[in-house]
Amino acid sequence: MYSDGKLDAPGIETHRNDSVPEDVMLVYSADDLPIFYSSDKDLGLAAFRMATPDVELQKRWLDIHTSVVVEGPDLKKLKSSLDDVTKELIQPYFGFVEKTNEIMSTKNIRLVIKRIDDQMCPLFHVDNLKLRFLVTMKGKGTQWLRKEDTIHKNLGKGGKKPIAKPDVYLQELQEGQVAWLKGSGHPSSKGLVHRSPAVNPTLGETRLFFRADFF
Repeated sequence: MYSDGKLDAPGIETHRNDSVPEDVMLVYSADDLPIFYSSDKDLGLAAFRMATPDVELQKRWLDIHTSVVVEGPDLKKLKSSLDDVTKELIQPYFGFVEKTNEIMSTKNIRLVIKRIDDQMCPLFHVDNLKLRFLVTMKGKGTQWLRKEDTIHKNLGKGGKKPIAKPDVYLQELQEGQVAWLKGSGHPSSKGLVHRSPAVNPTLGETRLFFRADFF
């Protein structure tokens, strides 16, 4: 099932758990974020349901952009530098980004809104940052491995050795699901092992995500 640290495309299986894996903390509101940040959990998942996506707004954004990236130390200035359509697109999620910024001591923040028509990061990896806020607004969500399913010593070797143990399920975030992923720079976690899902543009598949990286 596995070769070169990647799942073989024809045989991919994903599994959405009815119960929450040990690696995960459910976040019921922004007030839970300090607890998640200081915990040893690698992944925070929103236990609340966001509003139905504004498909027309997404289409307006996609007619103008394929990618918007801004970076700097001041979150308020980063938001003010965005065009109006981008601001409107990310507004439902931005309060969580602001709350995340409040609980952290970061030197730099990167906001990324991006359309993806291929597999952006096919190899399993851990982000080189403290924390990432992520929501896939359209398309397949990020795929990740539980700690017990991961061969951590093989990380960072360019896919030369498998990272996923044999015959394990690949976990997958759902479209519209708000998540917080810890990275290698986090003080109480080694970071979440994850990768981008495969996308087939010939079938009309595409992804649109918003993320905020905290360094």
